[in-house]
Amino acid sequence: MFCLGRRLNDLAVRAGLLESYEPMTYKMLYTEFSMKDRSERQPAKIEWAGDSKEILSSFPHDVKATLGFSLRQIQNGNHPRCSHRPMTSVGKGVWELKDGDERTWYRLIYLTQIGETIHVLHCFEKDSRKTDRRDLEVAKARLKEIRQRLLDRK
Repeated sequence: MFCLGRRLNDLAVRAGLLESYEPMTYKMLYTEFSMKDRSERQPAKIEWAGDSKEILSSFPHDVKATLGFSLRQIQNGNHPRCSHRPMTSVGKGVWELKDGDERTWYRLIYLTQIGETIHVLHCFEKDSRKTDRRDLEVAKARLKEIRQRLLDRK
């Protein structure tokens, strides 16, 4: 193990982990920052819009596993492990998880975490490069419903 430089120790002092400069190892600092945060944080809830959960369940096992694991990563505040991109054509804060097999491509569209909840808007298969207009309209309509429901709660 090696000692961290002054700059990282300064960050640890500002974060309240250290009272003053002292040599620390990477392992000690990693444990202080990451382990404490993860154990205190609860995973976000997932709300499934429409038939999105049933559609995801119908995907092949490997695709379900990949998209499901990536969704779990997002629940825990981490980056997804599969390909992903923002879906600004659907709305602000909307993202797409992507996976595929030899037959077709599979997509899961979700709204980033609001409060303690991640909203899965739509799941679908696609066989062309461009996302079908109907799938985008379904995701937009579900996003509109969710936003209206959130406004009504306030």
